[in-house]
Amino acid sequence: MTAYMLKNQQIFALQEHCKALEQQILKLTTECNTVKAMLQQLTNAFSLPHTDPLKLEPVSLIPLLATTTNTKTCPNSKTHPRI
Repeated sequence: MTAYMLKNQQIFALQEHCKALEQQILKLTTECNTVKAMLQQLTNAFSLPHTDPLKLEPVSLIPLLATTTNTKTCPNSKTHPRI
């Protein structure tokens, strides 16, 4: 093998590696966009003032979740005689 052939193989290997990295970037970008969209839906559902994930504190969601889940009473024998 000549030095020229080795250099061509190295270039080819680097090009293949670059293609793999570009595919990973595309995958991660898609995942990031999906998470951002889901966060936007969450903040809209709870009417939160901001959508910056660095400013969102999970503790602030607890009162919101508690009020949304406690608004309905569980079925019981008084509300549903067939139970």
